[in-house]
Amino acid sequence: MRNSGVPRPDPPPEASASGEVSQETECSDVAAVVGWHTEFGDPLRAFAAGLLRDATAADDVVQTTFAKALQQQPIPSNPRAWLFTVARNECLTVLRRRTREKRAIGELEARKAESEVATVECSHPAIESLLAELSSADVDLLRRRIVDGASYRELSDETGENPSTLTTRVQRLLKRLRRAGSQRDAENP
Repeated sequence: MRNSGVPRPDPPPEASASGEVSQETECSDVAAVVGWHTEFGDPLRAFAAGLLRDATAADDVVQTTFAKALQQQPIPSNPRAWLFTVARNECLTVLRRRTREKRAIGELEARKAESEVATVECSHPAIESLLAELSSADVDLLRRRIVDGASYRELSDETGENPSTLTTRVQRLLKRLRRAGSQRDAENP
């Protein structure tokens, strides 16, 4: 459109969700941020909890959001939209971090399982005689976990036992086998 030479009026200020008219605000005004926290804190917390499925992490996101609001100069004229955008971005950061952590834990568990298999394979003849001293259920559990590489969840589904119980059993059995193996090695140099 061509400028007709007539000055345009300033656009009307935007209304917040509560209907109050807000102008662009400098964030050095801590009272404004406190007001926003009172007005938008609970809705932001519910929004973050819905995305994260974790109330504690949602509280952290809200805290980070308002910390950023205190640092932001100037805050846009629609603080509600800005706060929800910051909260959403923080939630996405938390979700990405969780994904990276889960991936790293999976890799560590895989390395641990590989090292358990390597430990068994390194001293196979000695292990066979030690396994003869264990119950058939314990031997089967160790074979399924170490040789077959079954996860604790799979073993739990097969046996009906809690995965953490199975983890403890396997750890104790491996410790027992290591002790017995080192004793035999000391007796028969």
